[in-house]
Amino acid sequence: MIAPYMLEVRLTGDDMRPDRVSARDASVLIAAIETLIASILAADPTAPADPSDRDAVIVSLAGLRPDGFALLFASPHPDQLTGAFDQVIDCLQRGTLDSLPTRAVEALRGALRVTRKYGATLELSATHAGRDRVHRTAFASDLVIKDHDAAVRGTRSLYGAVIRVGGEEPPRARLRLLNGDVISCDLARRKGWMLARDLGARLYQVVGVRGEARIRISDGALTAFRIERVLPYVPIGIERALDALAAASRAAFAPGVTGAPTDLREE
Repeated sequence: MIAPYMLEVRLTGDDMRPDRVSARDASVLIAAIETLIASILAADPTAPADPSDRDAVIVSLAGLRPDGFALLFASPHPDQLTGAFDQVIDCLQRGTLDSLPTRAVEALRGALRVTRKYGATLELSATHAGRDRVHRTAFASDLVIKDHDAAVRGTRSLYGAVIRVGGEEPPRARLRLLNGDVISCDLARRKGWMLARDLGARLYQVVGVRGEARIRISDGALTAFRIERVLPYVPIGIERALDALAAASRAAFAPGVTGAPTDLREE
């Protein structure tokens, strides 16, 4: 059952009503709101539904108000939706979108294109459990959303626990990295199912993966990752790790090796 949390997206302007907005533009606006919320929740490890799962209901279209053009959305996860919506409002009020995921910024840009087409203002508001409107923000069609921070791409390895695998076109996996961060990763299309089965068999285990990373230049944050292969990584305890290090370096310090110390005892 959908919880009584309503997110309202309204286009305001001269004589704005449903029959003035094309079905294509309405669908763009609906998809933009879903992408906006889902991309923020993708980094939330407490989210009960996986936003990368195409079958998961993150937000649903609950209705259309007859006065003006207003889309109503509901969610089965009101707490997560509240947090995501508050983050969007905070960013818009501060005039910076740096803390939002790249996909969220692109979703806002898509919504703004529709708003600009009709010379309207886009209003976002929300109510929870039948209370009065508790969150509200608006931005006009002349708002400029600057390009997101420049980023670089490169190959790197990640290590973390597999906490979710699923979806399709392409399949995705969520990893909790060793530093506690959670990232939702695409799986390489040409071998996505094979990778999904491999990672699924290691659910809640620490794995190593290698693939293409997208790194934001301004702060070095990892913003996206596509897994190309699973590394032959097996976590071991600290004692075994030190023993392996000692064995690997023993030959370099053997007597007779040039520059190797033969006696480290003090005289």
